[in-house]
Amino acid sequence: CNTVIAMGRALGVYVQPALMLPGDVEKDGKRVVINTHLVALYEHADGVTMYDFAQERDRPIKGLSVLDDLWLTAIFLNNQGVDALREGSYDQAIRQLSYATRLAPDFTAAYGNLGVAHRMAGDPEAALATYRQALEIESSSPNILNNLASLYRSLGQEAEARAALQAADLSKASPYMLITRGDLELAQGNHRQAMKYYKRARRASPDIPSPCLAIARLQIRRDNLKAAQRALDRALKLAPENSEVQQLGESVEQLIGGRGSPSSI
Repeated sequence: CNTVIAMGRALGVYVQPALMLPGDVEKDGKRVVINTHLVALYEHADGVTMYDFAQERDRPIKGLSVLDDLWLTAIFLNNQGVDALREGSYDQAIRQLSYATRLAPDFTAAYGNLGVAHRMAGDPEAALATYRQALEIESSSPNILNNLASLYRSLGQEAEARAALQAADLSKASPYMLITRGDLELAQGNHRQAMKYYKRARRASPDIPSPCLAIARLQIRRDNLKAAQRALDRALKLAPENSEVQQLGESVEQLIGGRGSPSSI
């Protein structure tokens, strides 16, 4: 994408970068990663032409956010910071992500990543301050509030964690955020509300096993093992090699097996 933009401008054609919405969500260990995608736009008399080099796309395009060149550089630095974060190089991640927020002061995701880097580096106060900066830009951001809730939980501040999750705009939430919100309801004994969030997460992302796992755990809590088994069967079809799915499946099978027909004398 950057090459096309550079080539177009070298030829005297003003090509602009744009961010495609929404981003793709994936689970990386315990982290939830949102991958955004850049495209190139060329505005002309007949309208706008979009140059997109993605090989495939399953999710519909909901919008485009046109970027300036500083934003483009900030995205590059943000991506470098995320790579450093994944590698455990927290000082380098903090440096790159800090540069990204300076170049693009409204770049909420960069603040979120910076907050994670501060937390992983063992500086919860800096992480908290960074999340507050992000919330000044987007007060109901589900991703920032989810990170904030995780930070509060690590500090033993469960009430603050619940308040953060409840403040999130769930219309923009990832399926993992919806599951977290369901977990909050489950912890408070609200089984019906928890199930609503889990099913909403499953509808939003029917190709990932996590919502099915959450439903299975809830059904186990309800002592409804047959429903738990159905949810796990669905999860196994989606991710047959997933160790978490396999372990929970074995647990349910043992529970069902332990309820064999009663012996008689």
